[in-house]
Parts: sequence; structure tokens; C-alpha cells
Amino acid sequence: MMAAPAFAAEPLVGFWQMISQQIGKNHMAPSPLAIRISEAGSSLRFDYLLNRELHLQMTFTVRMDGTPGVVVDDKGSTLGIAKLSKNAENDYKLVLQRPNTHPEPGKLTITDQGNILRCESDANVPGLGPSHIVQMFSRLVAEP
Repeated sequence: MMAAPAFAAEPLVGFWQMISQQIGKNHMAPSPLAIRISEAGSSLRFDYLLNRELHLQMTFTVRMDGTPGVVVDDKGSTLGIAKLSKNAENDYKLVLQRPNTHPEPGKLTITDQGNILRCESDANVPGLGPSHIVQMFSRLVAEP
């Protein structure tokens, strides 16, 4: 009897803690933000968590073929849509869009032997306007 082949989890799956961020040309203190990415069948679920209490800020579940998924807040109110596609190994495109706004394209790249998640996006930042954002997250071995 042959054993079923073991498949590695998608490299994005894990618990990621923000360690640095840059908005435009300004380096800023990292926000107390974590992202928990888990497999949900053939999709990935993204949970954006704030502070030490890990308060859910927003969540969405998407397939990696660009099919839109609904983004909701902690109360279940719809915030917009998300689309995820895999460009290459450890390289993804994530597009977020709020109602009646332009899409905010982003790029997710896993580096440093799978331990760093680099998130780049172009977004309309309140008080700053259109900005290029770079956020770095470190993979945590165990969830807090």
C-alpha cells in the first residue's frame, strides 16, 4: 500500500508580525499589526490583527487565481474586495479595493529563507494621499 504524497503548505501560511514600515520616503515605527494566513480548503484566509490582544481588524478569504473575496471588519461589515494571484514561487499579487475607489495593487514577497514577508502597495493614505507603502513582517514560529 502506498502512502499519499505529503504536500508542503503554501509559503504564505503562517503568523506574521510587522517589524518595519515605510510610507513614501518616511520610515515609521511599525504598527502593532500581525497577519495570520491560514489554509481554508483551496483558499487562503487572511486575518489582520491589532495590538497584543490580537483584535481582529479585517479578514478575507481568497483563492490564488484572482477570484475576488469579500473583505469584512470585526463586526462583519463589508469593507471591499480582495484578489490574490501567485506570480512565481514566493511572489504574489494582492489587490484590495474599497467600494467606489480605485484598486490598490500590492505585491507580497517571501524572502530570507521564508522568514520575512515584504508587502508593497500603492494606496491612498488618510492625511497623506496616494503613497507607496513598504511593510516588513517576520514569521513567528508559534502564535502568541
